[in-house]
Amino acid sequence: MLRKSILLYILCVCSSPLLAQRNIGVGVNAGTNGLGIQLGYKLSDNFFIKSSYSNINLNVEDIDLSTDQVRQKANFSYLLQNGDLILDIHPFKNWFKICVGGSYNFQQRTLVGLSLQDTVYAGEDGDDPDDLGDFILYPDDLGFVNIDFLWNNINPYVGLGFGRAVPKKRVGFSVDFGVNYIGKITIESEDSGMLVYDDYQSRSLEESLDTYRWLPRLQFALSVSL
Repeated sequence: MLRKSILLYILCVCSSPLLAQRNIGVGVNAGTNGLGIQLGYKLSDNFFIKSSYSNINLNVEDIDLSTDQVRQKANFSYLLQNGDLILDIHPFKNWFKICVGGSYNFQQRTLVGLSLQDTVYAGEDGDDPDDLGDFILYPDDLGFVNIDFLWNNINPYVGLGFGRAVPKKRVGFSVDFGVNYIGKITIESEDSGMLVYDDYQSRSLEESLDTYRWLPRLQFALSVSL
């Protein structure tokens, strides 16, 4: 009986460090890329690697852009589904970290739609008693312009943060802030009716956006160590 007790004690002492090693963390995240899930793995006290998936789908309709000269409205749509693979470097073995890695966009769409709200009257009045004109063009007749902003699907990432992908305790909180390099933004447009958005206007917009090649990013995560 004594031998069995001693053997059981030795097994408990030897196995306790293994049980204490929590090398995997799972959790949820939220930020500028939307909501998602996260998986982390501890390589050492200095290095953690994490993989995450996030999704955001934002639609805002009937944004009033009217001026004194013309009444117009806009619709805005933003869709992003992406996955990350990031290495967290903890140079001081504490909560502070440097993050390097990349993102892949499974789906990405940034669309702005423009249309007029005014009814346009054209032509000579003639015998028209209301003196409005011979032709009446309603907003649906005038048409719309859709402008789609596109960038690379693979986006390198660099940032800073606090917290571990695998918490030391059972539950941990972390925050990352950095930038994705998205490359040159290209424009695709669609128009209808009397509204026209031609290739010259698309190129002019691309040139004005040429310096905007970095997408800021902020993400919070709540993780549980396994």
